[in-house]
Amino acid sequence: MKSLLIRGAQLVALAGIKQADVLIENGKFSQIGDLSSVRADEVLDAGGLMMLPGVIDPQVHFREPGNTHKEDLESGSRAAAAGGVTSFLDMPNTNPPATTAEAIREKIELAKTKCHVDFGFFVGATPNNLDELLQSKEACGIKIFMGASTGTLLVNERKDIERIFASGRKLIAVHAEDEETIRANKAAAGDSATLFDHPKIRSPEAALKATQLAVELSKKYGRRLHVLHMTTEEEVRFLEKEKTPGVISAEVCPQHFLLEYPKDYERLGTYAQMNPPIREARHGKVLWQALKDGVIDYSNGDPHLGHALEKVGADCIARYHRLRSGRPERFTVDQTMAEVMVETGALTREKAESSRLKPVLWSAVGNEEIRPEVRALDIVRSDRHLLCTDGLTKHVSDEEIKDGMSRDIPSEQTVRGLINLVIERGGTDNVTIT
Repeated sequence: MKSLLIRGAQLVALAGIKQADVLIENGKFSQIGDLSSVRADEVLDAGGLMMLPGVIDPQVHFREPGNTHKEDLESGSRAAAAGGVTSFLDMPNTNPPATTAEAIREKIELAKTKCHVDFGFFVGATPNNLDELLQSKEACGIKIFMGASTGTLLVNERKDIERIFASGRKLIAVHAEDEETIRANKAAAGDSATLFDHPKIRSPEAALKATQLAVELSKKYGRRLHVLHMTTEEEVRFLEKEKTPGVISAEVCPQHFLLEYPKDYERLGTYAQMNPPIREARHGKVLWQALKDGVIDYSNGDPHLGHALEKVGADCIARYHRLRSGRPERFTVDQTMAEVMVETGALTREKAESSRLKPVLWSAVGNEEIRPEVRALDIVRSDRHLLCTDGLTKHVSDEEIKDGMSRDIPSEQTVRGLINLVIERGGTDNVTIT
């Protein structure tokens, strides 16, 4: 494998941002610093660009098997690679769901032939598949849907949840919404419920109750726990007191601290409906602060990807019970990166908006099949092509939406693109740099 020397990048590391050269040999970083006297097979001038490590997205829904007309492992991982995501963990609510050791092995073998980046797969819990969970050695973790969401997986009885926590050592990730509370709220709302009842039906109380149970069982059995896509101030206040570092972790999705109810429901209609829901502004402010303070460990790109526009629906006054939760778009993680860096003081807004200093030079770890040829990527479309521009922002027109498949973003949604180049395991063969 050729050696690669990256010169003059603004290297983003735990200690801060500094200019440095990076030497990659045999697909691994070998030296970082002033390497002006070092020679390599290939030299890349990264002056004025920022270099960040590849992102790990711990929760994706690539819809394979069962719904590959929406998205599959190839298209989803290609979108991930072009967006700077170099490893992903896929959720089990496919069709059929991945609830057996054999299903996990089959997905791994399929991914080896189709995926452009590194991967892992969660095995799905049911009330009666404990033996399969214990046999799924190759799974990255166990996913428990404590409240019903997309797909058929649901474990909502305490005795079944506790039996899973009490058996084995593998990490457990929970979709923490209490099903009993949701059902009671839905019954109270009745047949006249609309989109605007969604965050009331899937209430903060439902989220808190499920998170409290999961934390209780994690502590009781010493089981590693990850709370997926937190959405409430109440959960944050609870974890501030009860979180066990190194054992319990949590995440938040960007939309849950960047969007708010009811403003964005009015603006986006059913495109804003997801599980768990977007909530009032007070929740988003606390979630963002918790992310900065480390109460929440990281942000990711879920929920829930790979839905067709016509299945989500566009009429915000449609009867609630006929609507399907989920976003139809696949945004790249980096589309919020600049704003996050600005808010945390790691990057000035002037630099973020500068055409010369726009991030990002990504160092990816994907395989050698993906060849993104983009500067300042605006949108990764997970079908057959990319929309690119040299500017930082772009409006997506109806014509562009119609040109792709139905899983793309709603018309006239403004997005920000940041990718300059994806480097795959140290090589840039066949990658155009303009």
